[in-house]
Amino acid sequence: MKKFSLIVLAGLLIFSLVACKGKSQSSTGGGKPIIGLSLQNMDTTLAVVLFEQYAAALRDEYDVQVASADNDPNRQITQIENFITMGVKMIVTMPIEMSGLAGSLKKATQAGILVYSIGADPHDDDAVSSMTLLNQYLTAQYCMKMAKEWVEETFPNAPDGSVEMAIFADTSVTELIDRLKAYHQVSEPYLKNVDGQYINYQNEIVSEAQRVANPIYCPAVKLLPDVEAPFLQSGITAMQNLLVSNPNVRVIMGINTNSAIGASQAIMDDYNKGAGAVVKDLSKIAAFGVSVMELEEEALKDSAAGDGVLRGAIAFGGTDLVGVTLNWTRRMLTDPNCPKVDWIEISKVTVVNGERVDEPLDKDGALQP
Repeated sequence: MKKFSLIVLAGLLIFSLVACKGKSQSSTGGGKPIIGLSLQNMDTTLAVVLFEQYAAALRDEYDVQVASADNDPNRQITQIENFITMGVKMIVTMPIEMSGLAGSLKKATQAGILVYSIGADPHDDDAVSSMTLLNQYLTAQYCMKMAKEWVEETFPNAPDGSVEMAIFADTSVTELIDRLKAYHQVSEPYLKNVDGQYINYQNEIVSEAQRVANPIYCPAVKLLPDVEAPFLQSGITAMQNLLVSNPNVRVIMGINTNSAIGASQAIMDDYNKGAGAVVKDLSKIAAFGVSVMELEEEALKDSAAGDGVLRGAIAFGGTDLVGVTLNWTRRMLTDPNCPKVDWIEISKVTVVNGERVDEPLDKDGALQP
């Protein structure tokens, strides 16, 4: 799947599934119990595929409705309150800012509504019925480890601060701040936890005298200022600007893989200009990201074939993240003793001989040397 079809596919999916911004869309109707999906936005592959598959899988028994908050925490609170007023059977949410949303979710559980949180912990057992959690910090550390290894292989013996790296950020979603913190650890010589405390490889807080080497520290890397670019199109624009302001940038870390794909596509657009291109050698530039759905997998395969620079990504939920959450949803609907927490699996994804290869990773604890 080439650059044009990637963009068109994303656009068609979004416009075919999403109603007016901020409003909910129903997949079935007909007086069935409602399952309300409260999503951060509908601008990522994950969000689009999640609604599509939930609607297809549950339509015989439930009216699946989606509400896109468009990255506005207050809008998401309003949408949750609307679902409560509607008397839905269940709310499935990917919170933008859990601290602000927890009160409304607690109202929902008190009203007898099942609440399933994907990716965020309210730290209040009464606010959710169950949740699927991802160790955002560790996941992004693994992603940076791929980037570090690529830098060391591609630029052996590079002087300190000679390899420019840009981070495409998303500060609108609280949970993703942990990913940013992890990416910035590329400049830290000693291993730290998400709160900035020294830890050992057993994930125990230690004193300065007991600190251990940070496995993703890379003195050759020079971090450029973060760029707010959470989506594919914003990744394209951000990369176009970077090639003007910082033509020597060599590594792009996407807060998600959609933004890294955007960077890769902008790089290819430039490279294909020929003599007037800023990027002269594709082997000397790379992008990495977190999350692998069908769109991202195709981009990885295209890059491995020479049509892109997306070198690797970290997947969560195995090869079927939406399937994992869908199965958990079904369990919540049928099992009154469903566990409170499901820690999601993570893996390193690369492409070898044109095929996706997943390397399972520890889903909790500390990064190992």
